[in-house]
Amino acid sequence: MANISLMPRTESNGTADAPPPTVLTRTISVPPGPPWEQARAANLEARHGAPLPISELVFQIRRLDSWAPGRAVRYAVFYVRERELTARFSTIVEVDGRPLAVEFRPAGDRAEQVRLLTQGAVFVVVLISIVAGSVLVGHQVRAAADVRLEAAERLAATRLRQAKVVQKQLDEQRRLEIAVGSSDPVTQVLADLTWASAQRAPEARLAAVHWEHGLLAVETRSEVAPFVDANGLRAAGRIRPGVWLWGAQPPRWPDRAAAGRDLGARP
Repeated sequence: MANISLMPRTESNGTADAPPPTVLTRTISVPPGPPWEQARAANLEARHGAPLPISELVFQIRRLDSWAPGRAVRYAVFYVRERELTARFSTIVEVDGRPLAVEFRPAGDRAEQVRLLTQGAVFVVVLISIVAGSVLVGHQVRAAADVRLEAAERLAATRLRQAKVVQKQLDEQRRLEIAVGSSDPVTQVLADLTWASAQRAPEARLAAVHWEHGLLAVETRSEVAPFVDANGLRAAGRIRPGVWLWGAQPPRWPDRAAAGRDLGARP
């Protein structure tokens, strides 16, 4: 539904020689719907229901009613002939007793306005691209930093485990040195044990070997002497049922290492 009325010229910003354009006003009723759908329907109706070919006119649309669900709204459409619009034109048009200010611009001004809007849109797109690029670069930098941090954490964990292994070995060596005495190096203990292994009698049944400052105490499961060809081998007797104790002194240093090597070479 549309009503058409011809409004008198009230105000013009045009030249003094050219009369101001005549404003033709229509009212349009649009069925209920979302606001954007109603605005689209009003625009289509304004174009299709124009009093002259739309290519000869310049028009504006104004909503007259506030939007509400399930309620139709009315729009006002204002037309002027484009050939009459030689300069920017503004006026007050009364619609249903309500004064409405409208302004029309000639094609040159509209083209400039479109150009400015286009430039603004391009600027916004460029700005968004720059911001998006910055955000993307920031994410990439952060991802690279996270990768480096994870690699550093893995390396630190590996080195920590290696340090714990080394510390454990040092602690075990320190405890061994304390056990054998600070004056007796570990190599001396190993040399004595090597000598004892080489001197072990084939028929002897050894239960335990004790070392202290170059002296060996050996527990056996029989009365058979634990070593062969051992100088200073002494039997202490049975210390508990089925266990006999023997005392021995390996060759003295530096002959001990040579004796250990010689005995260790024996088949």
